[in-house]
Amino acid sequence: SGASSKSETNEYAFMGTPIIQEVV
Repeated sequence: SGASSKSETNEYAFMGTPIIQEVV
């Protein structure tokens, strides 16, 4: 992760859950 540093929470959540929100 790191594409969007808008929320670091999304980064850790992405690891446990399929959150593609940070990719957008």
